Amino acid sequence: VCSYRWHALCPSNDTRKLDIAISASKQFTTVLLGTLGNKMGIVGYTNPAPSVKVVHAGGSWNDRFDPFPDSIVSYENLTGNPQVIFNNINNFMDSYWESCLCCGVEKARDILINGSAPARFKSMVVMSDGEATDKCTGVGSGNAKQDAITAANSTCTNYNISVNTVAFGLSADAATLKAMACNNGSFYNASNLADLIEVYKRIADDINKVTYKEQAINF
Repeated sequence: VCSYRWHALCPSNDTRKLDIAISASKQFTTVLLGTLGNKMGIVGYTNPAPSVKVVHAGGSWNDRFDPFPDSIVSYENLTGNPQVIFNNINNFMDSYWESCLCCGVEKARDILINGSAPARFKSMVVMSDGEATDKCTGVGSGNAKQDAITAANSTCTNYNISVNTVAFGLSADAATLKAMACNNGSFYNASNLADLIEVYKRIADDINKVTYKEQAINF
């Protein structure tokens, strides 16, 4: 697959990693929100870029925008409407600079905490195709990879949120992502479209089993 951001830079007939992520994310959304009562949010993370204006892939120079000071590209709060998630995926899922992995985890944690009742089962899926390169303010380890692990473990221990992690492609830091999986969450490796879809489907099915049980008990 091609890792370039723009189609024009990819060899003819090559599939971009980004397109694989978009396709798999949509299928994950469909499976997860196919269970009555489930809600889902989404977070796109990068890192604070240099002080320059940038352009979305395919956009014009007049559409340039400021980089992301909090490292969050976009997000959606919890919703049961798959179209809301699809719109975010279509409009904002893109490749940017480096990766503040702990920033993405902390944003997703806040969305889960603020958008759901304390008794509800909460699960997070963290997918990365690279390494953690940026530290989080307040975590204090001084190391981007350790900050990502600390953020995930804190999410599990202090907020009872299950964290699943997915290493996508050969450039992904599997060791860090594996150390981030906790609270009955699992680590997965995916190298292509079929792998990523299968991994996402497995995670969604596992979440659905738990949420179905919760609904049955509540009923």
